Amino acid sequence: MKNFKNSSKTKIKDIQLYEQRIKKIDLIWVSQIINILKRHLNKKKISLNDCGCNLFQLYKGIKKKRLNTKISYRGYDHDKNYIKLGLKYFPELKKNFKIVDLEKRPPKKAEVSILSATMEHFINPDKGLKNILSATKRLIIIRSFFGERKIKKLFKNRNFVDNPYYINQFSFSWIKKKLSNQNFKKINIYKDKATKGKSRMIYPGIDRKFFIITAEKHEN
Repeated sequence: MKNFKNSSKTKIKDIQLYEQRIKKIDLIWVSQIINILKRHLNKKKISLNDCGCNLFQLYKGIKKKRLNTKISYRGYDHDKNYIKLGLKYFPELKKNFKIVDLEKRPPKKAEVSILSATMEHFINPDKGLKNILSATKRLIIIRSFFGERKIKKLFKNRNFVDNPYYINQFSFSWIKKKLSNQNFKKINIYKDKATKGKSRMIYPGIDRKFFIITAEKHEN
C-alpha cells in the first residue's frame, strides 16, 4: 500500500506556515482543547499523549497556561521534519517525543490522548484509532471531520498538493461505536470554535466540518 499520509512533503510550503504559527500565533483549537482538559485535571500529575503533534502547538498552549507542572506531555508524529523544527522552539521536549506510525504501533500508555487534525489523514483509521484507544487510560479528545456519513477521500490534485493524501470524514455513528467497543462512555460532541462550527471548503469539491469529541473510559 502506498504511503499517502499527510506530511511535510504533502504541501511543502505549509511547513513555513506551521513555523509562523508556532512563533507568533496562539491557535483557537488549542485553547478550546485545553479548556476541556482542565476540567479533568486534579492534584495528581497526569500523562498525556499528543498524537500527531506536528510542531508541538498543543504543548505550546499547555506551557503558556503553566499547566506543564500538572501534565506529563509526550508528542508523537510520523514525520521527523516536524519534530526537528518543533524541537528548535521547545528543546526541553528532546526526550518527550517519538517518531512513529500510529497506524502500525500504539503509543506508550497515558491517561489522556489527544488527536487534532490527525485522524482524518489516516490510511487505516480503524487501526490507528484502535491503537490510540488501547493506550488511553482515562480520556480521549478527538478533533476531526465528522458528519452524518463516512467519506474516504484521497486528494491528489497537483494544483494544490505536492503529494496525495487522505482527507476523510467520519460518521458520528462510526466514532460512537468505536469508542463504545473500547469501553469509552460519556461521549460529548462540541462545535469547533476555530472554524466557528461551520463547514469549510478544504479544496475544490471537498467540504468538511470540524467537531471535537471527548469520551471517558469506563472501567469494568
